Amino acid sequence: MSMSSNLPEGFRSGVPGARLTTYGIGGPILSLYEPNSAEELASLVKRFQQAGLRFKVLGGGSNLLIPDEGITEPVIRLGTGFRFWERLPSNRARVGAAMPYIRLSQETAQSGLSGLEFAGGIPAWFGGAVRMNAGAHGSDTAAVLESAKLVTYEGEIVDIPASQFGYSYRKSRVGELGIVIEGTLKLVEGNSDDILALRAKNLSHRKAAQPITLPSAGSVFKNPAPDLTAGIVIERAGLKGFRVGGAEVSNMHGNWIVNPERAAKASDVKACIQECQRVVRDKFNITLETELVVW
Repeated sequence: MSMSSNLPEGFRSGVPGARLTTYGIGGPILSLYEPNSAEELASLVKRFQQAGLRFKVLGGGSNLLIPDEGITEPVIRLGTGFRFWERLPSNRARVGAAMPYIRLSQETAQSGLSGLEFAGGIPAWFGGAVRMNAGAHGSDTAAVLESAKLVTYEGEIVDIPASQFGYSYRKSRVGELGIVIEGTLKLVEGNSDDILALRAKNLSHRKAAQPITLPSAGSVFKNPAPDLTAGIVIERAGLKGFRVGGAEVSNMHGNWIVNPERAAKASDVKACIQECQRVVRDKFNITLETELVVW
């Protein structure tokens, strides 16, 4: 059974994956669905389930490597109907899953709400940040998330407390439970100038230490220990500047594999990942686990 008939609004075919990721890498997505409401998404998921079709979920594409040959499975990417946020009583905020985290950080700070200063340089969408517990500068999404609304893989809309997501470092159970459509944050009221100043300080530190102007997916590996970063390990292994094709281990930060000329293939990035893992394992007996999602 297929989805070829009665296609919903928001369907596109043959969209280059490279356009939908910060890496600028990836072949065509055969079937891209972009629902704009929880009801549209729930209906779509039910149709996939009834048709026996597996599907993938794409957010802001800031932590994703799409293969060179593209994706034949259906891909769901939330539409602009999920790009919003609103202030709630008691310094809480309701946020749509397609809201860019950087913009959310800026606008909550301008509104005098503190808690997202760490997110000023994280290019994820909010839903992806909830799923992977995105964080920086000593804080993370789990620290401010109160609850999230999901569409389950059976097409039901549920509201789940953050305490049930099993959060840990760059990890959660969210992806097992469903697709994030919105979340509620518990923030702290403060002076907007002070909040913006801390956000700017964090962003300045990020710009000085990371190659954020180059196409990339940010940090590729999880830190192997709380007191040992993947970037330091890779630097000690002498891998900064290592290159395969158009992909390069950044000379600025060892945990970033960049696409400086926008000519890298997914296979180039994978080769760099494998070499970093091999050399670090051989030299230090450390296993580097990827933070990057590879489809």
